[in-house]
Amino acid sequence: MRYGQPEFVPWGESDVDGSDVIRVRFDRGSVAMGDDTVSHEEHWIYPADATIDDLLIDVAQSVPGMAGWSVRAVGGRFDREVLGILYFRTDPETRSVSCSVCRLRRPQTKLTDLAGDYGLDIYVHYMSSGEGRPVDAAELVQSAAERRPATRVWSAQAAESNWRTIAAIRDQDRDVARHRREWLGEILAAQPDPPGADEFVAAAMTTLAAEICPASLALTASILGIDDKPIRDIDIYLIAPKVPGPRRATLAMVIGAFEFTIASGSWEHGEADGLPPYFDQLERWGWRLSPAELVMAGRMSVADLVAGG
Repeated sequence: MRYGQPEFVPWGESDVDGSDVIRVRFDRGSVAMGDDTVSHEEHWIYPADATIDDLLIDVAQSVPGMAGWSVRAVGGRFDREVLGILYFRTDPETRSVSCSVCRLRRPQTKLTDLAGDYGLDIYVHYMSSGEGRPVDAAELVQSAAERRPATRVWSAQAAESNWRTIAAIRDQDRDVARHRREWLGEILAAQPDPPGADEFVAAAMTTLAAEICPASLALTASILGIDDKPIRDIDIYLIAPKVPGPRRATLAMVIGAFEFTIASGSWEHGEADGLPPYFDQLERWGWRLSPAELVMAGRMSVADLVAGG
């Protein structure tokens, strides 16, 4: 008997004691054009002691075969973390379908360890063109037209020093991002409107509207101190009461989209498309850019940043 119950269960209500169960909201990517018009969302309830293996078994039975799938957490402390990878293959002789599972968590990991107070939100991403297929190392060697082995670096001390510098900049950038978002939360909650806010929103909406998505709204909510809601329940009606009016809520969503763009990239890739105007605006509001932010704003090269680190 399977742990999961894939029949629809109202997400906000239950006739079972919440302390004895863990609620899971499941959704997956589409695999065909016609499939895009169908909702794949399901709501499952597990006993509180259910593990990651129970989840992966149910996911394997709930997705179409003949493809790879990555199982990801959505929102919370483990946002976008891959919990496991599934790959379906067909035996050429028997035509039977088998599924290989690679769990990326210890098998005894409980779903309650991954979930927030409201439950666990997962999204299963479709992988095509052989992505996710387990292969033997010998197959990789045979399939390579030309082997390109790594070159051992003899000046290990210099290389190690560079990596230490990059690691230090990464640590600093994480701290800066946390402080920047705390500062943005204060800006968004304050009166009056920050100068040039309407012009900033108008300019940003011409290029950034597509970046406003459930994940960016979740980041917006986090900036505003809303941490107790599932990612798909966050919208402008939840955000607006936290700021002085609907115009400020729109500004908050635009800022969240920029911050999501930053979180999805890295200063190590150099200047990021669309971010220079954002950092210009933050400076006008009083934020002093860090070296990593100067790189993303296009004012400093990665090489100069590492050399100066």
